[in-house]
Amino acid sequence: DHYDDLDKTYVHEFMDGSRSKLMPLVTLDNCSTDANTTIVGTSTHIGGIAGQAYGSMLINCHNKADVSGAGYTGGVVGYFRDYNNGQYGYIVNCSSTDCTITSSGARTGGIAGYVMEGHDGHAWVVGCYSNSTINCTKSNVGSIVGYLSGTNKIVGNYAISTLPVSGYGAADSTSFSFASAADITAENRDKMNE
Repeated sequence: DHYDDLDKTYVHEFMDGSRSKLMPLVTLDNCSTDANTTIVGTSTHIGGIAGQAYGSMLINCHNKADVSGAGYTGGVVGYFRDYNNGQYGYIVNCSSTDCTITSSGARTGGIAGYVMEGHDGHAWVVGCYSNSTINCTKSNVGSIVGYLSGTNKIVGNYAISTLPVSGYGAADSTSFSFASAADITAENRDKMNE
């Protein structure tokens, strides 16, 4: 919990009605991995920046490391969701570039493997980019998100990939997956910048 003072947390304020929505619990800002890094997980929830993040904000985080796992595997985050009592989760202006993401299990994406709505908040992926090579023969594989559930949103993202934006769940019409950078039109750019 974030504390306003020693006796009261943001969660208490939400519960007593003095705060309508909670800010993310944790912020990862400007974190990165480089191309000389390899991240190998033998289980699920594996990501280039964070394996699992609840009610968090990842902003300006960039992955160039090869990532491998056994499902719920993503270039930036493996498993991402909101948290109790309306704490939203955000992945904003993050990227996964020039790397390979390999998973032996389902729910694998260029930015996030699994974006889940667990409580009454929302988890959003906004303004992210991936040109990662994704190796996964299981279900729910996407150029940005492998599996998107609930009222979560994928907004203003793009990928250079033959995979759809989301392997499961609908991305907003402002997100695109292109075969190459040359395929991006001015109209696409306008949509991504809405």
